Amino acid sequence: MKRLKKTGWLWASLACILLAGTYLRLVGLADTDYNPVEIATVYQAHENYLGEDSSFLSPDDLQDIVFSRIIQYSYTVFGENELATRSINVVVGGMLIVMMFFIGWRFFHKGNAGIIAAFITAFHPLLIDFSRIATVHNSRFFALTFLVYAFYEGIEGTREKHLGLLADNAKLKKLFVFWNLDWFWLAIAIFTLWTVRLVVPHIEMLLFGLAAYCIVLFIMQFIHTVPRAGLKWKYGILLVLILGALVALRMNVVETVNADALQNIFAAEAAIDAIFLNPSNWTLTAFALIGSIFSIVNLHKAGFYTLTIFIASLIIARLQGSIADYFFVFPLYLVLATYGVFEFAYYIRRQLDVQLINVDFEKRLHITPQRLIMGFFLAAVILVSPWFRETLDGRPKKDMLAGHVKLVEWKQIGAFLKQNQNDDQPVISMNPLLSRYYGFKGTYFQIDVDSFAISTENAQPDFQEELIIHSLKDFSRVVKEYESGWLVLEHSLKSENLILRLSQGKALNFKLEKRFTPPENTAMVYYWNVSENQNGYEN
Repeated sequence: MKRLKKTGWLWASLACILLAGTYLRLVGLADTDYNPVEIATVYQAHENYLGEDSSFLSPDDLQDIVFSRIIQYSYTVFGENELATRSINVVVGGMLIVMMFFIGWRFFHKGNAGIIAAFITAFHPLLIDFSRIATVHNSRFFALTFLVYAFYEGIEGTREKHLGLLADNAKLKKLFVFWNLDWFWLAIAIFTLWTVRLVVPHIEMLLFGLAAYCIVLFIMQFIHTVPRAGLKWKYGILLVLILGALVALRMNVVETVNADALQNIFAAEAAIDAIFLNPSNWTLTAFALIGSIFSIVNLHKAGFYTLTIFIASLIIARLQGSIADYFFVFPLYLVLATYGVFEFAYYIRRQLDVQLINVDFEKRLHITPQRLIMGFFLAAVILVSPWFRETLDGRPKKDMLAGHVKLVEWKQIGAFLKQNQNDDQPVISMNPLLSRYYGFKGTYFQIDVDSFAISTENAQPDFQEELIIHSLKDFSRVVKEYESGWLVLEHSLKSENLILRLSQGKALNFKLEKRFTPPENTAMVYYWNVSENQNGYEN
């Protein structure tokens, strides 16, 4: 009963944070149209739900196929809609909040640290955004975080252990007690790693981090202390086993198509900027640096373990050139920030001269002055954090994922096309799949606004590229084949420049007429008809 009273506030706080985080992930979810990051997986689930053959996803793209199947099962229960599609990631986002709570609590042996980690996870806009889109990324967040926790519990067990039958066996007792291994969590970690390798590419980067951790600990124990006989070779043997596991993973690697939608949105530098150098994250970055310093100075195993895996994962992500891997170490970045906040707050507490504070203050408020000051400190950190203020901003969002994904009213565009498009009229769009999902299933072409060129000296397109418009020559080819059609562009300066280029093109002997703009002015729909035989551009 006494233990329940001590931890009761933890569970109550976690429940409140979980409810708040779930609300932020659910609010307005059904009213937000799909975006380019999620539409490939959504369309795959849509085709599966209707019993149609997949039209574009490769059978080797296992992670998206599995996730689209899960979405399909959600459709069979709740029907096909945006909420049913995205609710899966809302649940996974809640699980991630709970997982981060346990990491903070068990790694740093204080419930306060768990609450800090859960709070940051629940309210950070980047993690909220990943919970509000139907992609596999949130599941990979959780898988990596769970594996980091499970391997630490297995290698540096924090649970109270009961020897049972091992008490009479000296050799097994040495492995169980002196090495401080938790065989239960170690088995779970190995099984989970071997299972998720099928759907999570580059999961071996976690093993590289574990190997680096074992190397450093193996060396450090001889430098700073004389290791106990039972512990002397623990990290050396673990290192050999981890390297063997890496070889086994490489030999049994599942070849998957890394069709990660983030690859088309972020460059490597943009991913780093969005996570670590984003001005809205300056408080987290500052405390992550503080946490890293405290981990090294204090020789804190859990902090050093997190830091080692974090740095090793960043190096592997850089070498492999995978944009997604930069994002999947984001929870580790938050763990380091949690440790920094926790240690900095307790440093302030230790520096307080409690003798100068009136003792009656504690009697009246039933709280120590130190805790009250720490509470004010944490509240101040939260209030000055731009990422927290961004989350609480009640205005409708126009973009997500640090501004790299624009929210466009595709449903409104689709409704307009359904009313006005004929079966023989093609649609040229910046994202044909979204236009097709919300509109007619006619002929669709993709226009590449970023690389569009006026030059007519382009090489002939490959077979895979024949539905993509890169230049005025490609555009003219479509117009010659189809007398009339539609052009859908997201509202941006690049789109305005594209229209200007098309209006100046000598090969175009027709007019582009703006026919529709959705209420929030996020896109523009143009119409052409060669038979009208008019030159120029009309707004």
